[in-house]
Amino acid sequence: MKKLILILVVALLLRLALLFLWYQTGQGSRLPADATMYHQIAQSLVKGEGFQLEGKPTSRRPPFYPFFIAVLLKYMPFPLGVQIAQAVLGALSCVILYGLGKEMFNSKVGLVAAGIFAADYLSVRQAISVMPEVIFVFWLLGSFYFLVWAKKREIKYGYLAAGISAGLSLLTKDFLVFYIPFVGGWLLWEPGGPKKVCFKRALVFLIGLILVVGPWVIRNCRVHRQFVLISAYAGHNVYFGNNEQVTARTEGGQWEFGRDVVLPEDPQAPPLGTIEADRYFFKKGVDFIQRHPARFFELMGRKIVKMWRPYGTDWSVITQWATALCYLPVLIFSLLGMTGSRDRWREFFPVFFFLLYIVLAPAATVSEIRYRYPAMPFLMIFASSSVLEWLARIREKDNVVLRQV
Repeated sequence: MKKLILILVVALLLRLALLFLWYQTGQGSRLPADATMYHQIAQSLVKGEGFQLEGKPTSRRPPFYPFFIAVLLKYMPFPLGVQIAQAVLGALSCVILYGLGKEMFNSKVGLVAAGIFAADYLSVRQAISVMPEVIFVFWLLGSFYFLVWAKKREIKYGYLAAGISAGLSLLTKDFLVFYIPFVGGWLLWEPGGPKKVCFKRALVFLIGLILVVGPWVIRNCRVHRQFVLISAYAGHNVYFGNNEQVTARTEGGQWEFGRDVVLPEDPQAPPLGTIEADRYFFKKGVDFIQRHPARFFELMGRKIVKMWRPYGTDWSVITQWATALCYLPVLIFSLLGMTGSRDRWREFFPVFFFLLYIVLAPAATVSEIRYRYPAMPFLMIFASSSVLEWLARIREKDNVVLRQV
C-alpha cells in the first residue's frame, strides 16, 4: 500500500510540475480548436441554456466533458481548473490500473504498470491538454477493472458498475460505440457455462450502460426529432479521412489539414456539425471506400504507421526523446507479454479485442498519435508481466548456478 501511495503522489507531482512549466513558458492559454468548442458548450451550461453551440441545441460532442468543464468553471479559472482536475484524475487512474493489473495477473504486475503509467511522458502530457482523453481513460479503466473483478467472483453489482463506467466513457468520448456490444457478447459467451448466469451478467451490465446513456439518447431524440445515439460527428470523420484528396502522412504528430484531414468543398453539403451533414458525409465516405478499396487500405496502413510511430517528427527534440524512451520499451515488452498470455485468450478477449479496435478504428477514419493513449495502460500491464517473468527467469538461472557451485 505504501508503494501505491508513493506512485499516486509521484504521478500527481509530475503532472502538476509539467503544468507549472507549461504556464511558465507562456503556453497556458494555447488551446486546440476542439477545446474551444467544449468550452463554449460548457459556458452555455453554466448560463442554464443547456447543451448549446452558437445559440442552438447541439449533439456535436458527447456531453460529459462539457459538463465536467462547466462544473469547474464555477470554482476555478479556465483552463487551469480543468488541467488541475485532469492531473488528479490522471494520478487516480494509476490506482485503477494497479487494481486491473492485479486482477489480470498479480499485485506486482499491477504495481509496475501503475509506476510506468505514473511517469510515462504521453500520459503526463495528456493531463494538461484540454481534451477528453484523460477522463475517457479514467472511466475506461474503471469499466475494465469492474468487469474483470466481477467475472472472477460472479458479483452482480460489479457488472452493474462496469456498465455504468462504460456508459460514462461513451458519454465522454463515443469512440467505443461499436466496441461495447462485443463486451456484452463476451459476457454471454462462456463455453460450458450456465446459460442463466451468462444471461444475467450481460443483462446487469446492459442495465448499468442504459441507465447512464439512456437519458442522453432520449434528450437527443426529443431535441432533434430523430435518432441520435451519442453525437453527430462520426460520419464527418469517416469522410474527412476517406476521400479523393486525402494523402495521409506517416510523419508528423497531429493532423495536417489538406493532407491527413480534408474538409469538404461541396456547395450542396449541409452545414458542418449538423445531423444532416453527419449522415451526408458518412455516405460520401463509405462511397469512396467502396469505389477505391485498395486506396482505402493503403491509407489505413499510413494511418497505423503514424499513430504507432515512436514520436511526432514535428515535435521538439526533447519531446521526441521523452516520448520514445517511455513508449518503445512498453511496446516491445507488451508484445512479448501478449504472446506469452495467448493461452488465456478467452479470459483476456475483451482486452485483446479492445487493442485491435484501437488499432483499426482510427486507421479507418482519422488518426494521430494521441489516439493510442487509451491503449497504453493495457500495453503497460502486459509489458509489466513480461518484464517480471523475464527477471524471475534470470533469478532462477542464477540460483541454479549458485547451487551447482
